[in-house]
Amino acid sequence: MNVKAFLTDVMKRGEEVFVRTVLPVENLENFDLPSILVKSYTVEELCCVLREGKYVYVNFTSSVTHGKAQTIMGSSYVMEAQRVPGAFLSGAGTIGYLLWQEADEVKVCPALLEEDHIQPLSSAGVFAEEMSHYLKSFQVAEKRYA
Repeated sequence: MNVKAFLTDVMKRGEEVFVRTVLPVENLENFDLPSILVKSYTVEELCCVLREGKYVYVNFTSSVTHGKAQTIMGSSYVMEAQRVPGAFLSGAGTIGYLLWQEADEVKVCPALLEEDHIQPLSSAGVFAEEMSHYLKSFQVAEKRYA
């Protein structure tokens, strides 16, 4: 995956939807979201975070507001009967990508960001197809941080 291109694109697309589109996270279990939101990070800084063995969370959706959620692609979803995590449906979080590095490979999975933790998900529910399609546009043969 071309991590730099992915982070650059998602930051540009998300600037109208989120306070911060991409967040560095040391510990998935317990963090202080307001303190993470204070600083804006560059793509280079976020790539360093991954190389240091930490996580990067990338928002794909807004929180549910008035029964709807918006994606960074501009799609809007009515959330009444959709299959997504309950905390997300109640407006208590966002769904996005969790990135981390293992050996020489950047791994990605869907995740739910809540106020003080991130929960990796086996599926992003109704957002899975759109998230997968977007992520595939950044696949490259060899260069991880190209």
